[in-house]
Amino acid sequence: MDYPKTSVKKSEGERRNDMNMKECIQIFLLLITPLIISCESKIDKAIPDSMLIGAVPNINVDIKEDNYKGGKAIIVTGIVPFGIKREQVKPSLLRILKTVAEKYPNATGIFVRLTPDADLGRYAYFAGRADYEDKSIALYYMIPSDKQIEDWNAEIGKPSKNPFTGDEYIIDVPHLSPLNEESFESGKKIALLYHKFNKKLHDKYIEQPLKTISSKQIYQMISREANMPQKDVEYYYRFMNSYFIVGESWDKETINLQ
Repeated sequence: MDYPKTSVKKSEGERRNDMNMKECIQIFLLLITPLIISCESKIDKAIPDSMLIGAVPNINVDIKEDNYKGGKAIIVTGIVPFGIKREQVKPSLLRILKTVAEKYPNATGIFVRLTPDADLGRYAYFAGRADYEDKSIALYYMIPSDKQIEDWNAEIGKPSKNPFTGDEYIIDVPHLSPLNEESFESGKKIALLYHKFNKKLHDKYIEQPLKTISSKQIYQMISREANMPQKDVEYYYRFMNSYFIVGESWDKETINLQ
């Protein structure tokens, strides 16, 4: 059986309250909508998924927190294959950065490092770096492209001039090539031994500040330890420092966040 629909007539005061409530809701939505939109990470806007294509899959990361600019800094180290390609560096950095930013939305800085080995990473042998703070992301390419390797090798043996002193010299740098298992494992071994003996000598001479420590001295120690000719020790150490351009970068790129 259908019952007739009934309605209760609202008083003038009730209708006025309803109208006020609707106005309040509209005003609230107007105020909150920009906030909701702004909650979408600036990183999400600046880094669409298309920029992540080509990233190294399944990167194991180590995440640490530290105080930074009155807030929290997130330091991330990702372990990548030694044969990572130059074109894989950027998407790999950005994928990690984007993922970490979602987990730590209030971080005042996020700093991502890619390294082929955790021990090497302690001495700044990086494939790439990404520094996110304030309103930008700075990307550093720490391994060379094929073209940069070619240009680098072409300069070996050529005369050059010191821009500060004007002194002339012959460019003497190690010949570079893409890493393979042999060059990486040998280079890694020598680089870690170099830093080990360098620290050992510094600790030994800490009470003798005028005592100098030379690379030649360290090469000799490594040669005996690794049972490798000293010239090969020197080559591999210089090769690693040049390939991973320790303390510098082959290229830099900046992504500005709106």
